[in-house]
Amino acid sequence: MKEQVKHNTAMITEESAKQKVVLGGTISEARRITTKKGDAMCVVKLEDMYGSISVTVFPRVYEQDPTLWAEDSVVIVRGEVQMRNDEPTIICESAQLFQASEEELNRKEYRIWITIRVNGYDQRSLSDDKMRVQDAYNYIRNFPGRDRYDLLVVNGEWQTLLTPADNTTQYSPEFHQKLEEILGKGAVEAKEVEHLGTA
Repeated sequence: MKEQVKHNTAMITEESAKQKVVLGGTISEARRITTKKGDAMCVVKLEDMYGSISVTVFPRVYEQDPTLWAEDSVVIVRGEVQMRNDEPTIICESAQLFQASEEELNRKEYRIWITIRVNGYDQRSLSDDKMRVQDAYNYIRNFPGRDRYDLLVVNGEWQTLLTPADNTTQYSPEFHQKLEEILGKGAVEAKEVEHLGTA
């Protein structure tokens, strides 16, 4: 699942309109519809630990596997966000049954803060800093996941917090170590996210 699911329902807002998303969840409601042409489609409510969202499944996708769209099915949905009645919904483009290992299902979630220290304002320092940031960002992008991160840029006199538009990744000890090799010791801080209702 860590290579597949990149979003959750809390991340999908009005600002996500027309963006492609991949999220997983449980179908809590399923309503089958017959079009004027007589084709079957459905609208389902997909729930995850953050909330729920409506997913529209048009005939082309629905007919590939109608059994997939049953209540209590756990699925991974790929699609595009569209606004309907001022609420974000997903137009499904493909889907599959989610099969996870016990380890993936019980995986902890992390919040990550990545500190980037600006070394100076001369041309060489700015160029070196830019390369380090680019290397770090490229590395982060290689690990899609659901852990959120923020970038903290500091120079000793001031600091500013940056949150990229796609600020999700997959945290691990190896991820932590590699980023600190790029950005310096102490550049990465990660805390486990605790959710209400979980042990």
